[in-house]
Amino acid sequence: MGFFHLRDSNLSYLGIWYINSGEGLNINHPAWIANRDAPIHNSTGKNNPASGAFTLEWDHSDCKVRCWEDCNCFGFINNGDTGCTFYRGNNLKFHSSGNYPKVYVLPPANPSEKRKKLIMIIIIVVAVSSFLVLLSSLLYCRRRKKKRGTKGVAISAKCTT
Repeated sequence: MGFFHLRDSNLSYLGIWYINSGEGLNINHPAWIANRDAPIHNSTGKNNPASGAFTLEWDHSDCKVRCWEDCNCFGFINNGDTGCTFYRGNNLKFHSSGNYPKVYVLPPANPSEKRKKLIMIIIIVVAVSSFLVLLSSLLYCRRRKKKRGTKGVAISAKCTT
């Protein structure tokens, strides 16, 4: 599985193909192409078999944005130039040597921030629900009062004639 591009094209595709023993990759006959209808423009992709992750030609800020947007991404490697490797899943260990690219691990959201957001959502839902109950109660009481008022007028009109 990995990224490939067709000859004389800068469009990249993600696909699965068979590996022929001793011959390397045979991408002339891919078994499946994920982004057939939406190729990646102006980027080349490479497979990183050591980590099981994929690399695209993005700079550090692109890698960070893409990782933040992916809930399963918990880190990435960027060599300072172009390209990044995303890390997803559990129990991955990072090994580095002197000239190995820096590993950027994105910390999870602060639990207190998640809790604050949840409390805010609960407060908003309770406030809106309370407002709707109060509004419907007021409209119901007003309607009953209006019906009682018209009955009283009709009775008094009968008595005077």
